[in-house]
Formats: sequence, C-alpha cells, structure tokens
Amino acid sequence: MNTQRTNLLNYYSKIVALIVSISFGIMEEANGIPPQKSPATIQLSFYKRPDKNKIAVATVLTTSDEGRPLYAPGAKVTFYAMDKSELLTLDSAYTDLEGRARISIPDDLPVDTEGMIVLIAKIEDDTKYTEAEIELRIKDANLVLSVSEADTIKTITAVVTEKTSDGKEIPVNEVEVVFYAQRLFGPMPLTEEATLTSDENGLATFTFPNGIKGDEQGAITLVARIEDHEKFGNVESSVQTHWGIPLVIKKNPFPSELWEPRAPRWLKVSFAIVFGGIWLTFLFILYQLTKLQKKKSTSIPDV
Repeated sequence: MNTQRTNLLNYYSKIVALIVSISFGIMEEANGIPPQKSPATIQLSFYKRPDKNKIAVATVLTTSDEGRPLYAPGAKVTFYAMDKSELLTLDSAYTDLEGRARISIPDDLPVDTEGMIVLIAKIEDDTKYTEAEIELRIKDANLVLSVSEADTIKTITAVVTEKTSDGKEIPVNEVEVVFYAQRLFGPMPLTEEATLTSDENGLATFTFPNGIKGDEQGAITLVARIEDHEKFGNVESSVQTHWGIPLVIKKNPFPSELWEPRAPRWLKVSFAIVFGGIWLTFLFILYQLTKLQKKKSTSIPDV
C-alpha cells in the first residue's frame, strides 16, 4: 500500500512539474522573453512484437541544475528513415513523463545495400529543449517460437532468422535468446539460466522446467526475446501451452477471514461468549432485584 501511494505521489508530482514548466514557458513568451532551453540527448530503440508490429522508441534525457540526468517530458521527437541519400518522414510524437516517445514503423521501409534499416530521431525547433539527433541501424529479424513434447520432456524451440537485401530469410547463429513465462506484472524468466545462444541453424532449444504454475486449466504463455541486440534490437515471440500446473481456486468465494465479509468461526464464538455473558449478568441482576422486591413486600406487617 505504501509503495502504491509513493508511486501515485511521484506520478502526480511529475504531472505538476510538467504543468508548471509549460506555464512558465508561456509566461516568458508572453513577456517577450525567449525561454531558456534545457539540454537534451536521445536514445533510440527498436522493438518487434509477437504480432510482427514494429515500434521505434526514443528516450529523451535532460540534466538538472546539479548535472543529474532527468527524463525530458513534453519534447517533440520526429522520426525519419533513410532512403539512399534522402530522409523520409515517418511520424512525430511527444515524450511522456518517462521521457519516451514511440511510433509504429511500417513494414515497407527502404533498406541499404547491406539490408539495414536506418532510423533517425530528431528534436527540432523545440521551445523547451535544445536540438538533438541520433541514428540507429537495424536489421529486420524474425523470431519464431514452437513447442513439442516427447515422453515427459517438454521442449521450447526458438528459430532466429534475418532478411537479406533480396528479401530472403537465412538462419542466424550466435544470438542470445531469453525464455520467459508471462505473468500478471510482466514476463518472468523460466529459470535462473534461461538464456541460450542460437546455433548455425538459428535454433535455440530450451527444456521447460517442472513446477511452473498456469491458470485454472494449466494454460501458460511462453515468451522468447532477443534483447538489446546491436544488430536486431529487441525482437519478441510468444506461444501458449497447457504445460503449467493448474491453479487451485478456493471453492468458497466468501472465506471466513478477518479481512473478508464473513468473520471466522473463532471470532463469532468469542463475540457470542462476551455478549452472552453480558446478557446473563443483566438477567441475573434483574432476577435478584425482582427477588429482593418480593421479599421486601412480604416483610411489611399488617396494620
């Protein structure tokens, strides 16, 4: 609860800081004072999702007065692709509170003679941040995930391929692939050593460990990733199986617990004893008073 409250406070503080900075910029412009621009640097990353959608993410950083690196929210980033010697404008996006701006990348981007896609992200004519630029050369890779089972051995196989300049796909070796299980708050490595390297056929084969929990039917989503590769960026693939241990759900939807609507039995008994004792004491006192009243009335002599 304290962590959630802290995260919520940090989130709102970032929003307030962004609003204040924008307000000061507007006031300075209204008074004819050119706003002082903060220094900016860009980091550019490439992601290919399991649905084959491609995403470019630019992370913009600035520095505080003390020289500490900070996220730069509200910066306009324009994305380009290089076509021979010309720049093709892809799209523009503003950075969020974490300094990230992202766009979807079309599939038909031009490639150079080496089959590489050249992406460029720029900050240009921004009122808050200085100009910045970064280039990323990336190659389109595919990661295909499959599962198989023989006797009691369950195997996950990832195949890594890349596209050549003529559009053909060839296997790629010496690429690290990390194997995960999808969880509520994100992927979790299947084991402590869940990273394998592809062989000359582009294959990375991982043995599924025992003891991994799934949903009520034992279903589990397996994920394979190429992470921060200098040539392919980030590529992800996923597949669903029923290899997980079925999750056992309590049959009673309203358990008798202190934090549930129904109180536990021991608490009910305790309350019954306490309130029963109070009522017995009250009735005993009432009985004694009635008995005393009758005794007093019978002791009065006749006149």
